[in-house]
Amino acid sequence: MTALLRTSCREATRLIELRALQPLTPRERLGLFWHLRICAACRAYRKHSAAIDHLMVRRADDAPSVDASSVEQAVLRRISE
Repeated sequence: MTALLRTSCREATRLIELRALQPLTPRERLGLFWHLRICAACRAYRKHSAAIDHLMVRRADDAPSVDASSVEQAVLRRISE
């Protein structure tokens, strides 16, 4: 149990980012939970990370679609010039 209380800020930020990509293990979730209970800096990091994720999703939804083949052709044309 004491190992769960010793999650470092570096490990906590890694877990905050990791949970956006995949589910955390029960041990990771518990370690992050306890760390966030005592660390205001990591709670702020979690809040900012969530805001950035939200903005990135919104930005991706608003972005115009790009035809990858036309971009590839333009790049190849510029390279051959």
